[in-house]
Amino acid sequence: MKKKHANNMRQLQQFPNLCFDFAMYIKGTCTKNPGGYGGWAYKIVNQKNDEELKTYAGCSLEPTTCNRIEVLAAVEGLKGVANLKFDTCIIYSDSEYLVNLGNKWRKSWKEKGWRKKDGEVPENLDLIEQIDSLISEKNIMFQWIKGHSGIKYNEEVRNVAYEEARHKQAEVEVEEKDAS
Repeated sequence: MKKKHANNMRQLQQFPNLCFDFAMYIKGTCTKNPGGYGGWAYKIVNQKNDEELKTYAGCSLEPTTCNRIEVLAAVEGLKGVANLKFDTCIIYSDSEYLVNLGNKWRKSWKEKGWRKKDGEVPENLDLIEQIDSLISEKNIMFQWIKGHSGIKYNEEVRNVAYEEARHKQAEVEVEEKDAS
């Protein structure tokens, strides 16, 4: 845990003396990974006064993976702040995949023509390219936070995302039952 905290501090040091205008809490979850239906949610908070500006949620229309639904949550969240005037935003997620993708991998993959070190195309490239486009001229940092740790806004989006996934899974099961 100490190593992860040190890495988080190094990431924050990339933005010295920076006070973030907005914070975004993101969560994506699946009923089963892989192959379950996913739910996602995000909450935007004004960092200057802790005002909750927007909460939004949705679900996957087809079976997905936890990583894909996390990235989709980020895309939707970034679309949600696109019309806000801001210089800086910090995105909190308990997904190490999303945080690494946002802070490190995306830039490297783009420089290599959207290829990883092994020459393969990254999974979820369609969504990664959307993230890249949405943050290209913004000061946005992704920050890992521990899930299920009592962080108010993270817990709220986790609960909403879970309900979205559970609701979609139940809806599909009813449709399948009615069709048989």
